[in-house]
Amino acid sequence: MKLEIMTTKEYREKKEDSVQKRRLQESMERGKHCKAELFSDCIVGTFAIPDKTDLFHKKQILGYYLDQKELLLVSDQKMKSDLRKEVEKYSLDVMDTPAQFLAGFIEYLIKEDVIYLQNFEERLSKMEEHLIHKEMKRFDVQILNIRKELLILDSYYQQMIDLCGILEENRNNLMTEQECRVFGIQAARVERLHDSTHVLKEYSLQLRELYQSRMDERQNKVMQMLTVVTTIFMPLTLIAGWYGMNFTNMPELSSKYGYPIVIAVSVGMILLEILWFKWKKWF
Repeated sequence: MKLEIMTTKEYREKKEDSVQKRRLQESMERGKHCKAELFSDCIVGTFAIPDKTDLFHKKQILGYYLDQKELLLVSDQKMKSDLRKEVEKYSLDVMDTPAQFLAGFIEYLIKEDVIYLQNFEERLSKMEEHLIHKEMKRFDVQILNIRKELLILDSYYQQMIDLCGILEENRNNLMTEQECRVFGIQAARVERLHDSTHVLKEYSLQLRELYQSRMDERQNKVMQMLTVVTTIFMPLTLIAGWYGMNFTNMPELSSKYGYPIVIAVSVGMILLEILWFKWKKWF
């Protein structure tokens, strides 16, 4: 088995001109997703790997060329160095065939994703606790960012499932039955990650709905308080309007006790209304 890891520049300089070479270069230049293209004697494709430290940054594009004797990985300089270290660390280059190495590389790409998704679950759980305790500062922005990140992961895992499915089908008969089963195993693993991502998306949606219900509840309380205050002062408005007419024969206008009496009546009405509202538990 032959394994090569090159940068895009090295690949352009060293590889002979062929249909496969042009397709691989085009795939990497336009590469925005994971895919596999089957030829009669090889498989050419790309991995669009999201940066898990910041999912909103540009994806890392890695191209691959696979035939029965060789696996070629083409990436940028930084990824090339990282891949070399991983090959030396895990001794992936001792695998028997190029197809087995490619399957092992897919496993390497997702090997820590279970823990990564658990971190998402912990973040959402903490947000739920804050929401329950009414600590909702910038909650809408946080939940929106998490949903965007989960959508990126959901798309990535779906592409990986499709890629592994194409390799497992082996329509160009490039691989053995055993190698196809290995890709089927990887597809099942990625599918479990995809299912976990879907569950997290549902969880984030529930939290967003809970947040919206909290906001509606807060607005309802504000409106309820405004309604109560308006209701309390409506009788005082009536009294002010009534005695503001200043008709000549109104007895209270000439009485020296008229003003204190109106004050006492107004205060008494407010107290009675407050007691009534409390008894009805309106506030």
